[in-house]
Amino acid sequence: MTKNYDEHIAFLRNSDQSQVIAKQIVKSLELNFKFYRYQQAPFQIFDIGCGDGTFTFLYLKFLNKLVSVIQLTAIEPETPAYNVFTQRIVEKNYTWVTHQNISLQEFLKSTASKSSLYDFVLFAHCFYHFPKEEWEPILDGSIRLLRAGGLISIINDSHQGEAYKLKDRITRGKPDTLEFGDLHSAEDIEYLLNERGIKYGESSFPVCLYVKDDKQKLESLARHLAFLYRTFPEKILANYRDDLEQMLAESRKAGSYYKIENIVKIIAFGKPSPRK
Repeated sequence: MTKNYDEHIAFLRNSDQSQVIAKQIVKSLELNFKFYRYQQAPFQIFDIGCGDGTFTFLYLKFLNKLVSVIQLTAIEPETPAYNVFTQRIVEKNYTWVTHQNISLQEFLKSTASKSSLYDFVLFAHCFYHFPKEEWEPILDGSIRLLRAGGLISIINDSHQGEAYKLKDRITRGKPDTLEFGDLHSAEDIEYLLNERGIKYGESSFPVCLYVKDDKQKLESLARHLAFLYRTFPEKILANYRDDLEQMLAESRKAGSYYKIENIVKIIAFGKPSPRK
């Protein structure tokens, strides 16, 4: 899955997504936790799909201003991203971080006899990598690992923002490749929680994708939309150049860059009552 990592990094380098979401997730935690309780005992975090740590290290930086003792368990199934993560952990001498190069499904199997391990379970832009038929057991396993009074947060794109306005036209609702995940939206996750009767809070906010106003602007936009839409830039460029031009024309400018707005949601819920 090297291509997923490469395209993800290219996308992040041309957006403010990591910085904006890191601040929003810590704001959400501040509203839900009394952090004075964690000045001695560690605040236990389970970070699912930590990638190369770009987002993880950002939110930890902000969170460290609120709580002094943190213990992080991080997993990442994609080897290229995981290798960068482990290198950064060694360089920073983060002895309070444990990590594994495995999938969530493997982790849940390995911890099947354990429960109530974490105060905070985080799915940051990774739920779309799970097949829908596995969503319920993944949800159940994550709830099992959550402590009473803890919080699960699922971060995912809403498909209601400007960045996704060409999605249905280009994809007809089906991905061309699952290498970057499926076309699952935050609204799909909310539907699951509603079906399960799990009460949750939701916050949404904009992040921006930046496209430089140069000769390669259509190619750059096609590359980033291909990552979001689970398709190929060649397909978009060959069949939807006029749509790309229109998207840029309708977007805002910031200096020499076009700004394409995307809407991200944080869906948060605590440990629900046992199912009857």
